[in-house]
Amino acid sequence: MTAFGMIGAGHLAGFLIKGWLHAGGAGDEILVSPRGQAAAYAKQFGVRVASDNAAVVAQTKTVLLAVRPAHAAAAVQGLPWSGKHRLISLCAGVAVSELSMAVPARIHRAMPIAAAAIGQSPTALYPPNDEIETLLSRFGPVFPFSNEGHFNTASVGGAVYGWAHALILETADWFSTQGLPPETAQTLAARLFEAAGMATAERPETPIAEVLQSLATPGGITEAGLNALKDRGADAAWRAACAAAAEKMRSRS
Repeated sequence: MTAFGMIGAGHLAGFLIKGWLHAGGAGDEILVSPRGQAAAYAKQFGVRVASDNAAVVAQTKTVLLAVRPAHAAAAVQGLPWSGKHRLISLCAGVAVSELSMAVPARIHRAMPIAAAAIGQSPTALYPPNDEIETLLSRFGPVFPFSNEGHFNTASVGGAVYGWAHALILETADWFSTQGLPPETAQTLAARLFEAAGMATAERPETPIAEVLQSLATPGGITEAGLNALKDRGADAAWRAACAAAAEKMRSRS
Protein backbone atom coordinates (compact mmCIF):
# COMPACT_ATOMS: atom_id res chain seq x y z
CA MET A 1 0.00 0.00 0.00
CA THR A 2 1.27 3.48 -0.89
CA ALA A 3 0.47 6.10 1.75
CA PHE A 4 1.75 9.04 -0.29
CA GLY A 5 4.12 10.04 -3.03
CA MET A 6 6.78 12.73 -2.97
CA ILE A 7 8.05 14.91 -5.76
CA GLY A 8 11.43 16.03 -4.48
CA ALA A 9 13.91 14.10 -2.38
CA GLY A 10 15.95 16.67 -0.51
CA HIS A 11 16.40 17.40 3.19
CA LEU A 12 12.70 18.06 3.89
CA ALA A 13 11.74 14.76 2.27
CA GLY A 14 14.27 13.06 4.52
CA PHE A 15 12.74 14.60 7.64
CA LEU A 16 9.27 13.44 6.60
CA ILE A 17 10.46 9.92 5.80
CA LYS A 18 12.11 9.68 9.22
CA GLY A 19 8.94 11.02 10.83
CA TRP A 20 6.80 8.46 9.05
CA LEU A 21 9.02 5.66 10.35
CA HIS A 22 9.09 7.25 13.82
CA ALA A 23 5.28 7.10 13.85
CA GLY A 24 5.31 3.40 13.01
CA GLY A 25 4.95 3.59 9.24
CA ALA A 26 6.96 1.56 6.75
CA GLY A 27 9.39 2.93 4.23
CA ASP A 28 7.87 1.04 1.31
CA GLU A 29 4.60 2.93 1.87
CA ILE A 30 6.31 6.01 0.41
CA LEU A 31 7.00 6.51 -3.31
CA VAL A 32 9.56 9.20 -4.16
CA SER A 33 10.67 10.77 -7.42
CA PRO A 34 14.11 9.80 -8.78
CA ARG A 35 15.98 12.95 -7.84
CA GLY A 36 18.13 14.36 -5.07
CA GLN A 37 18.78 11.82 -2.36
CA ALA A 38 16.15 9.32 -3.52
CA ALA A 39 18.63 6.46 -3.96
CA ALA A 40 20.14 7.08 -0.53
CA TYR A 41 16.70 7.19 1.10
CA ALA A 42 15.74 3.94 -0.63
CA LYS A 43 18.84 2.26 0.73
CA GLN A 44 18.57 3.73 4.23
CA PHE A 45 14.81 3.75 4.81
CA GLY A 46 13.37 1.34 2.23
CA VAL A 47 11.27 3.89 0.35
CA ARG A 48 10.37 3.07 -3.24
CA VAL A 49 11.74 5.17 -6.09
CA ALA A 50 9.50 5.91 -9.09
CA SER A 51 10.77 6.10 -12.65
CA ASP A 52 9.79 9.77 -12.92
CA ASN A 53 7.41 12.41 -11.53
CA ALA A 54 4.58 11.19 -13.75
CA ALA A 55 4.86 7.74 -12.19
CA VAL A 56 4.59 9.24 -8.71
CA VAL A 57 1.28 10.86 -9.67
CA ALA A 58 0.00 7.82 -11.56
CA GLN A 59 0.63 5.49 -8.63
CA THR A 60 -0.51 7.62 -5.68
CA LYS A 61 -3.54 9.59 -4.58
CA THR A 62 -1.76 12.02 -2.25
CA VAL A 63 1.39 13.76 -3.49
CA LEU A 64 3.68 15.96 -1.40
CA LEU A 65 5.62 18.55 -3.38
CA ALA A 66 8.99 19.20 -1.74
CA VAL A 67 11.12 21.08 -4.26
CA ARG A 68 12.67 24.54 -4.25
CA PRO A 69 9.93 27.20 -4.53
CA ALA A 70 11.30 28.47 -7.83
CA HIS A 71 10.90 24.99 -9.32
CA ALA A 72 7.42 24.23 -7.95
CA ALA A 73 5.31 25.13 -10.98
CA ALA A 74 7.59 23.35 -13.43
CA ALA A 75 7.68 20.24 -11.24
CA VAL A 76 3.90 19.71 -11.44
CA GLN A 77 3.45 20.81 -15.04
CA GLY A 78 2.21 18.17 -17.50
CA LEU A 79 1.68 15.37 -14.99
CA PRO A 80 -1.37 13.03 -15.09
CA TRP A 81 -3.40 14.83 -12.42
CA SER A 82 -7.05 13.93 -11.90
CA GLY A 83 -9.84 14.85 -9.53
CA LYS A 84 -8.88 11.98 -7.23
CA HIS A 85 -5.51 13.55 -6.43
CA ARG A 86 -4.54 15.80 -3.56
CA LEU A 87 -1.40 17.84 -4.13
CA ILE A 88 0.15 19.15 -0.91
CA SER A 89 2.76 21.80 -1.64
CA LEU A 90 5.49 22.20 0.98
CA CYS A 91 7.10 25.04 -0.98
CA ALA A 92 7.41 28.23 1.07
CA GLY A 93 5.80 31.28 -0.50
CA VAL A 94 4.17 29.45 -3.43
CA ALA A 95 0.45 30.30 -3.51
CA VAL A 96 -2.20 27.73 -4.43
CA SER A 97 -2.99 29.79 -7.53
CA GLU A 98 0.58 29.32 -8.78
CA LEU A 99 0.02 25.57 -8.98
CA SER A 100 -3.17 25.76 -11.06
CA MET A 101 -1.52 23.62 -13.74
CA ALA A 102 -2.16 20.65 -11.41
CA VAL A 103 -5.95 21.13 -11.56
CA PRO A 104 -8.21 19.07 -11.43
CA ALA A 105 -6.17 17.84 -8.44
CA ARG A 106 -7.20 19.50 -5.19
CA ILE A 107 -4.33 21.69 -4.08
CA HIS A 108 -3.25 22.33 -0.52
CA ARG A 109 -0.27 23.93 1.21
CA ALA A 110 1.52 22.72 4.32
CA MET A 111 4.59 23.91 6.19
CA PRO A 112 6.25 21.16 8.25
CA ILE A 113 9.63 21.77 9.89
CA ALA A 114 12.65 19.57 10.53
CA ALA A 115 11.15 18.37 13.82
CA ALA A 116 8.81 16.25 11.69
CA ALA A 117 11.58 13.66 11.89
CA ILE A 118 10.71 13.07 15.55
CA GLY A 119 6.96 13.67 15.29
CA GLN A 120 7.14 17.17 16.78
CA SER A 121 6.46 19.47 13.83
CA PRO A 122 3.72 22.10 14.33
CA THR A 123 2.47 22.04 10.74
CA ALA A 124 0.32 24.77 9.18
CA LEU A 125 -2.21 23.56 6.57
CA TYR A 126 -4.31 25.40 3.99
CA PRO A 127 -7.12 24.82 3.24
CA PRO A 128 -8.34 22.42 5.96
CA ASN A 129 -9.02 18.80 5.08
CA ASP A 130 -9.64 15.95 7.53
CA GLU A 131 -7.83 13.32 5.47
CA ILE A 132 -4.74 15.47 5.05
CA GLU A 133 -4.78 16.48 8.71
CA THR A 134 -4.72 12.80 9.65
CA LEU A 135 -1.72 12.22 7.39
CA LEU A 136 0.21 15.26 8.60
CA SER A 137 -0.54 14.51 12.25
CA ARG A 138 1.94 11.64 11.95
CA PHE A 139 4.61 14.37 11.97
CA GLY A 140 3.21 16.49 14.82
CA PRO A 141 0.26 18.80 15.64
CA VAL A 142 -1.56 20.30 12.65
CA PHE A 143 -2.86 23.89 12.50
CA PRO A 144 -5.46 24.22 9.71
CA PHE A 145 -6.26 27.64 8.23
CA SER A 146 -9.15 28.61 5.96
CA ASN A 147 -7.40 31.84 4.96
CA GLU A 148 -4.23 31.63 2.84
CA GLY A 149 -2.94 34.89 4.27
CA HIS A 150 -3.16 33.44 7.78
CA PHE A 151 -1.36 30.35 6.53
CA ASN A 152 1.45 32.54 5.18
CA THR A 153 1.77 34.26 8.54
CA ALA A 154 1.89 30.94 10.38
CA SER A 155 4.52 29.69 7.93
CA VAL A 156 7.00 32.19 9.38
CA GLY A 157 7.11 29.67 12.20
CA GLY A 158 9.45 27.63 10.03
CA ALA A 159 12.02 30.41 10.38
CA VAL A 160 11.26 30.90 14.08
CA TYR A 161 12.13 27.24 14.62
CA GLY A 162 15.58 27.93 13.19
CA TRP A 163 16.06 31.04 15.32
CA ALA A 164 15.16 29.06 18.44
CA HIS A 165 18.25 26.97 17.75
CA ALA A 166 20.29 30.18 17.64
CA LEU A 167 18.95 31.16 21.08
CA ILE A 168 19.74 27.70 22.42
CA LEU A 169 23.26 28.04 21.01
CA GLU A 170 23.81 31.43 22.63
CA THR A 171 22.55 30.15 25.98
CA ALA A 172 24.63 26.98 25.78
CA ASP A 173 27.75 28.96 24.83
CA TRP A 174 27.26 31.24 27.83
CA PHE A 175 26.85 28.23 30.12
CA SER A 176 30.07 26.79 28.69
CA THR A 177 32.03 30.01 29.23
CA GLN A 178 30.97 29.80 32.87
CA GLY A 179 32.49 26.35 33.20
CA LEU A 180 29.72 23.89 32.38
CA PRO A 181 30.75 20.89 30.22
CA PRO A 182 29.66 21.59 26.59
CA GLU A 183 27.30 18.60 26.33
CA THR A 184 25.66 19.47 29.64
CA ALA A 185 25.36 23.12 28.60
CA GLN A 186 23.69 22.21 25.29
CA THR A 187 21.25 19.74 26.83
CA LEU A 188 20.35 22.10 29.66
CA ALA A 189 19.73 25.00 27.27
CA ALA A 190 17.61 22.83 24.97
CA ARG A 191 15.54 21.47 27.84
CA LEU A 192 14.85 24.97 29.17
CA PHE A 193 13.38 26.06 25.85
CA GLU A 194 11.48 22.78 25.54
CA ALA A 195 9.99 23.25 29.02
CA ALA A 196 8.91 26.81 28.27
CA GLY A 197 7.22 25.75 25.03
CA MET A 198 5.42 22.80 26.60
CA ALA A 199 4.23 24.77 29.61
CA THR A 200 2.81 27.49 27.38
CA ALA A 201 1.24 25.12 24.84
CA GLU A 202 -0.56 23.15 27.55
CA ARG A 203 -2.27 26.30 28.83
CA PRO A 204 -3.59 28.00 25.68
CA GLU A 205 -6.32 29.73 27.69
CA THR A 206 -3.69 31.66 29.66
CA PRO A 207 -2.17 34.68 27.85
CA ILE A 208 1.61 34.42 27.52
CA ALA A 209 1.97 37.95 28.88
CA GLU A 210 0.26 36.78 32.07
CA VAL A 211 2.59 33.78 32.36
CA LEU A 212 5.62 36.00 31.82
CA GLN A 213 4.44 38.47 34.42
CA SER A 214 4.13 35.67 36.97
CA LEU A 215 7.69 34.56 36.21
CA ALA A 216 9.31 38.00 36.18
CA THR A 217 8.92 38.79 39.87
CA PRO A 218 10.03 42.30 40.87
CA GLY A 219 13.73 42.38 41.69
CA GLY A 220 14.30 38.82 40.42
CA ILE A 221 16.71 37.36 37.88
CA THR A 222 14.05 36.93 35.17
CA GLU A 223 13.11 40.61 35.38
CA ALA A 224 16.78 41.65 35.31
CA GLY A 225 17.43 39.66 32.15
CA LEU A 226 14.27 40.85 30.42
CA ASN A 227 15.17 44.46 31.15
CA ALA A 228 18.61 43.92 29.63
CA LEU A 229 17.04 42.45 26.50
CA LYS A 230 14.58 45.33 26.15
CA ASP A 231 17.30 47.93 26.71
CA ARG A 232 19.19 46.43 23.76
CA GLY A 233 16.12 46.31 21.50
CA ALA A 234 15.80 42.52 21.43
CA ASP A 235 11.99 42.63 21.17
CA ALA A 236 12.05 45.02 18.21
CA ALA A 237 14.80 42.98 16.51
CA TRP A 238 12.75 39.80 16.89
CA ARG A 239 9.69 41.38 15.30
CA ALA A 240 11.87 42.71 12.49
CA ALA A 241 13.16 39.19 11.89
CA CYS A 242 9.59 37.89 11.60
CA ALA A 243 8.75 40.65 9.13
CA ALA A 244 11.89 39.88 7.11
CA ALA A 245 10.98 36.19 6.86
CA ALA A 246 7.42 37.06 5.79
CA GLU A 247 8.72 39.45 3.14
CA LYS A 248 11.12 36.80 1.85
CA MET A 249 8.21 34.42 1.31
CA ARG A 250 6.20 37.12 -0.45
CA SER A 251 9.12 37.85 -2.76
CA ARG A 252 9.24 34.20 -3.80
CA SER A 253 5.61 34.30 -4.91
